[in-house]
Amino acid sequence: MWHLTIEEKRKFERTSLLPIQESDDDWDIVIREAEEEGRNLDEELSAELQEIREELLTFLPQRFHPYIYNRTINTPLLAKDVRNDYIEWMHGQQRIFEMILEQAGQGREEVMPILTKNAQEIFQDSLHDGVIANIERSGNDVAIMLNMESGFTPKAMIVLRFINVWNEEGSPEIGSWYIYDELRKVNGRVALRVIFDCPEIQWTIECETIEAAYYFRPASYFEREEGIGLQDYIESLNSSYRYAFISDSILPWDLKMPSEKADGLYIEEVKVAETAAECIERIYCDTYEDPYAVFSIPLPEEELEEAALGDDIERQVRAFNTLYDNPSPNKEIINRIFHKIIIHEENEMMVSIMVNHFKKIGILDEKNTKKFQNIWD
Repeated sequence: MWHLTIEEKRKFERTSLLPIQESDDDWDIVIREAEEEGRNLDEELSAELQEIREELLTFLPQRFHPYIYNRTINTPLLAKDVRNDYIEWMHGQQRIFEMILEQAGQGREEVMPILTKNAQEIFQDSLHDGVIANIERSGNDVAIMLNMESGFTPKAMIVLRFINVWNEEGSPEIGSWYIYDELRKVNGRVALRVIFDCPEIQWTIECETIEAAYYFRPASYFEREEGIGLQDYIESLNSSYRYAFISDSILPWDLKMPSEKADGLYIEEVKVAETAAECIERIYCDTYEDPYAVFSIPLPEEELEEAALGDDIERQVRAFNTLYDNPSPNKEIINRIFHKIIIHEENEMMVSIMVNHFKKIGILDEKNTKKFQNIWD
């Protein structure tokens, strides 16, 4: 039995169809903003309710229907006890869906040994917000390529290959967004259910195992200067790694400069991009390079104060990270820095985090404690 279904997703999404303000203070803010902006709040709320009125009547509990009919359910006129009941109902529906997602994740460990090593690693991460870039079908195998640029993993491109497909229900489409999934072991085989959005699709596939490959953006991609040329970009790549051009297919690449023809750029006889900028966007690497690793490299003691007070953001962050990790030996330096530092928009958040940290562990002196008394947590 599957816990995750498209019907449960729809029920969950309907709970937020008509959000309402949760307190009198919240309503006061909304009313004041509308007055300041010259908006007719009553007309706005009435139009908002009218647009979804019939749908609300199909799923909201009957006890809320009178307040839909009299048009007060999304206004400050709604009685507090009704408002609190409605809010609690919404939260309850959200908790139900969270429980469904938790149950959907319980079968994952059982199926992991059937998967290949790469697939195990991928399903330990979240594939949420991956976008299908390509779908291939060959014999009894199905492969989907997911662009993870909007996702929650450093893997930028993922290929899942479903081997010896036994059963398939639904049909994913290129451009669909991977939202929720449930991975189970069924009759000794792997079964995966995915709920996609845009368009909304429920896809269930049962197969012998799942093979996988994944690719990363090179660190140079994040470090490149605006408008960098293709040749300079290629020269900035780490030649000890393996690379590929990826669009709707994967083409291994040995870092040789693509040849330019009238209609675009080519590797041998394969067109990889139409422009140099597009070419850069399609270069991926099979090895992860942390683009922020440089910020964790400690600075020597004699450079800390100058770097922390300077304009070089990279050195500034490295300096504060060094001090954060080693506060006691650098107590005098820390206090000198905060005696001199001037708070502005660009550093306000970092200064706040740092002074709160150093205060809690007893590093700040009396002068700095007084200077920053307005930004304590």
